Amino acid sequence: MPSQSMAPPSPPPAGSLPLAVRIALVALPAACFPAGAAILALNWWNNWAWLGLFLLTLSPMAAMMAYLRLFRRCTMRPAQHRYQRRQAMISIVYVFVLMAAVELFKLGYAKGPLGYAVAVAPALPIIGMFWALGRYVAEETDELKREITRASLMWSGGLTLCEATVLGFLENFGLAPHLWLWVVPVAFFVQLGATTQMVSRRYR
Repeated sequence: MPSQSMAPPSPPPAGSLPLAVRIALVALPAACFPAGAAILALNWWNNWAWLGLFLLTLSPMAAMMAYLRLFRRCTMRPAQHRYQRRQAMISIVYVFVLMAAVELFKLGYAKGPLGYAVAVAPALPIIGMFWALGRYVAEETDELKREITRASLMWSGGLTLCEATVLGFLENFGLAPHLWLWVVPVAFFVQLGATTQMVSRRYR
């Protein structure tokens, strides 16, 4: 009588999970973004603000990675893997650099020439995120994915500029509150995720 293999069965692929479970696994980190924004707005300059900052910074990347793993049928390409790793690392660096800059400001070290370095330091990881986007476009060999990325960048960039222009005039006329300019790249990346899905549908 032939012996039967005692190897344990392999776990089911992510795509075999029920649709409701997959939606929940993507919605949970996505919901952390507005939650983080609310925590940050209500607790600015105290210790709870760091929780809001962590959620605000890392939740979009976590939601996107969950979506790609649970809903995309095609295999992720090497350039996409590298892009995700770079963005994840840059996001983590951004959180710690911003924490250090805020603490230095509280301790009074952000004065004089050193103050410029402290203030500019948190902007460098954000610039690195745009660099990672450029690297992905340069490294991606699939022309369709490159075209989708280019179109998504144009749409999200255009939307962000239009929104900044309208809000700027509303603020000048006293009809809108003042917004810090670092909100602009946040809006860009949030809209980039939405425009990527919209553009991708055109090629299905």
